[in-house]
Amino acid sequence: MKRVNTFTPMESDVDRTVPKIAVGIPEEGMNIEALQTKYPIIDWEVYTKDSRMYWKIIWVGNHTEVYQVFEDMLKTFDIDDLVKLWILVQERFSSTKPTEDKEIEIWVELKRLFLPNADDELWKSQKHIHDIT
Repeated sequence: MKRVNTFTPMESDVDRTVPKIAVGIPEEGMNIEALQTKYPIIDWEVYTKDSRMYWKIIWVGNHTEVYQVFEDMLKTFDIDDLVKLWILVQERFSSTKPTEDKEIEIWVELKRLFLPNADDELWKSQKHIHDIT
């Protein structure tokens, strides 16, 4: 009934233009980031500010985000982001060893995600808890 009550004949003077959002043009006040394309990670570094250390993640277009806790990074990353970050971390530490705490932490956390080790205490407990064979 609602459709019948709001029906306007084609001959009427009502504006029948397609809404901007239907053709991909954002309207004023709209969250443009939601419409943007996802860009891949191109680099990472350890960033220090006010005696605190962070991971600075750099995407294409020089867009950056900083994270102090690895779990916060996991909340915002998808699998493609994690795989790319793991590749970048492996490249960096293929010829050198991690020396700073944040370097060691990201190496260990990503290694646990991508290379489960039977000798790792975390994996031993997961195997025991979830009966992984």
